Amino acid sequence: MLRLLETHRLADVTAAVEKALRHHVHTKGGLTQFLPDGPSWRQTTFDLAGRPHLRLVQVASADLRAYARLLGTGGRV
Repeated sequence: MLRLLETHRLADVTAAVEKALRHHVHTKGGLTQFLPDGPSWRQTTFDLAGRPHLRLVQVASADLRAYARLLGTGGRV
């Protein structure tokens, strides 16, 4: 986190750290999104490097009919 002070003002880093803590964000990559010139979260990707155990994870596609069933039983969005 201290390396951020090489390229950002102390006030900006302080504000970003405080916001990150409020949102329970505890990584440098997450914190930099709260800096004024931080990367847009839409442009970030999740890197599997160093996480070989995650390569085996299979995530099923969302079944939108399940949400429709919830709404049909009186659920509200």
